[in-house]
Amino acid sequence: MKFIKFILVLFIFLCVVTFSSCKNELKLNAPYKEIPSIYAVLCPQEKWQIIRINKVFLGEGDANQMAQVADSVNYPEGELRVTLTHSSGETITFRDSVLQTVSGAFSRTQRVYVSSEPIKVAGEYTLTVKNNRTENIFTARSWALDSVKPINVQPFSIQYSYENVMANVENPNNYYVDYNGSTPATNGENNKRYPTNNSKIYQFSIRAHYYDSLIGKTTKLDTLFLDYNFVNQYITDAAYEPPLRTLLTLPVSFTSKEFFAAMGVALKNKYPNGNGGVYFNFFGRKLYKIQYFIYSSTQDYWDYLQYASPSLSISQNKPLYSNFDNQTALGIFTFRARFSVVKAVTPSFKNEFANNANTRPYRFMRADNKLP
Repeated sequence: MKFIKFILVLFIFLCVVTFSSCKNELKLNAPYKEIPSIYAVLCPQEKWQIIRINKVFLGEGDANQMAQVADSVNYPEGELRVTLTHSSGETITFRDSVLQTVSGAFSRTQRVYVSSEPIKVAGEYTLTVKNNRTENIFTARSWALDSVKPINVQPFSIQYSYENVMANVENPNNYYVDYNGSTPATNGENNKRYPTNNSKIYQFSIRAHYYDSLIGKTTKLDTLFLDYNFVNQYITDAAYEPPLRTLLTLPVSFTSKEFFAAMGVALKNKYPNGNGGVYFNFFGRKLYKIQYFIYSSTQDYWDYLQYASPSLSISQNKPLYSNFDNQTALGIFTFRARFSVVKAVTPSFKNEFANNANTRPYRFMRADNKLP
C-alpha cells in the first residue's frame, strides 16, 4: 500500500515538473484581419451621396476609450479608393471628406466618402472599396431604386386630398392644403394613398415650413421646418387601387388633432426653453408651405434595420449584418428612394396654426401677419 502511495506522489510530482517546464503561452489576441464597417445607403434623388467607412479596431485597451480616438475608427486620408460602377460600365469615384457628428460612442470626427455625380435609377451597381496599402478589396452589389411616381389626375378642390397632393408636381403651389378640419369636406379626417414601386419598406412624412422673426417682410430660411413622421409601412400592406385594380397603393390616415399634436411635439423639441426667443409683438413665425415625402427602400435595408434593432429576447447576442461578397466587410450597400412634392397652405390653415393650443405658445402669426 505504501508502495502505491509512493508511485502516486511521484507521478503527481513529475506532472508538475513537466508542465511547469513547458512554455505554453495563450494568445488572447488573434492575428489582425482587416474587416471594415461600411454604411452605404444611397439615394438617387439626393444631391450628395455619402458613404461611411470605419475600421473594426483591435487593441489591448478600453474599447470605449479607443472608439473616441479618431485614428482608431478612421482610415488615413487617401488609403481607401471607393468607386461605384453601373452595369453599363459608368464609374463614379468618391473622394475623402471629414465631418463632425453628434456626440456618441464613437469619435465625433468621422472620415466619409462623398460624390455629387448623379446616380441612375435603374440597373445594377457594384460598390468597390480598395485599401491601397493592404490591397484588400471589398465589394457588394445592389439594384438601383427609383422613387414612387405621382398619379396624373385632375385636381378636385382646395381641401387636402390624395389628388391635389399628387397632381401637378411641376406647379405645386397651384394647389393648397388645409388641415384645420373646419369644413364638412374634410370632417377633421385626412386620408392619403400613394402608389408603390418595387420597394419593400415605405415611410410617409409631412414637413411644415415656416418663416421666423417677421419684421415687415418674410425671409425664407429652409432650415426652419417641423416634421411629422409616420410609422413604416410594408409592401404586404399595399392594396390594389379601384376601379382598374392595377395599381398598388398604400394608405395613410390622420386627423387634424393628431397633426397639430405632432407639430406641438416638434416645436417643443426644437425650442425646449420656451417660444424660441421670440418675445416682442413685432416678432413672430408664420407657416408658408407643406412638403410631403415618401421614402422607399429595398429588402436589404429592411433586413439591416432588423439586425440593428435592439433584441427583445433573453439572448442579446445578435449576428452582425453584411451583404458584402463573402462577408468580408460588415455593413450594407443598398438604395433608398425619395419622392417629394410641395403645396401651399390656405389662409384658414395659417390662422389655425396661430390659434391652435399646440402651436400658439410659439407665436405663429395669422394669415394677416398679426399675432392672435
